[in-house]
Amino acid sequence: VKPSVNIETPRNFPRLQPNRVGTFTNEEYEEITRDNQRLLKRLTAISYKKSRFVNMAKPRKAHSSLNQSKQKQETQRIDRENRFLVSRIMGCKSTIDQNKINRDWQRHQSIVHNRQIAKQKRKTYRPYRLSPLSNTSSSTSTPMS
Repeated sequence: VKPSVNIETPRNFPRLQPNRVGTFTNEEYEEITRDNQRLLKRLTAISYKKSRFVNMAKPRKAHSSLNQSKQKQETQRIDRENRFLVSRIMGCKSTIDQNKINRDWQRHQSIVHNRQIAKQKRKTYRPYRLSPLSNTSSSTSTPMS
């Protein structure tokens, strides 16, 4: 009889390690930077291409679209907005500050270390215990004969 619940061990994903709080390796950081540059180049190329709607506007014989001028204006407006967005993206600085991430990680590590030391001290700490009152009174009293 097979169990109805999946009892296989779960897959391990290398990016989901417990000690990776907001840090990137140099390789990951470089890969992110390369991907960002590639995407930015694609956006720039797309924004400078002529719109396919402008190229489709061919002179017609008898039936020309009544809103052809509106379509052209809309396409030009979209192209302007795309160029503006690309210029804004190009002007932005990177939001990833590797030095700040490393400082935060070192601070986190020191806090974790200090908490572990405090926990160990709490386990080994045994305050001085007084003996019960009944024991002390009997040991100090003199025996009656």
